Amino acid sequence: MAVIAVLFYFIKKLRRKVKVWPFLLILVISIGFSYSVDFIFNNIFEQRHRDRINIVLGKETDTKGIGYNINQSKIAIGSGVAW
Repeated sequence: MAVIAVLFYFIKKLRRKVKVWPFLLILVISIGFSYSVDFIFNNIFEQRHRDRINIVLGKETDTKGIGYNINQSKIAIGSGVAW
């Protein structure tokens, strides 16, 4: 709530100098996108998808199970193996 109050304060102050509506539109779209990504990740994706994404992002480590192929790919790239 405090963030919104500070935002409106700066909007009021900058209104004389710059058109603020494009910035507000980008802000609203960004916040909506952020919440939609969180909703899709937690409610739409199945557990296997969430596991795979977390392993690719480095949040989890599983070199024997679901992360085996990713680990082997990193080893191959690191050693310079080309097929």
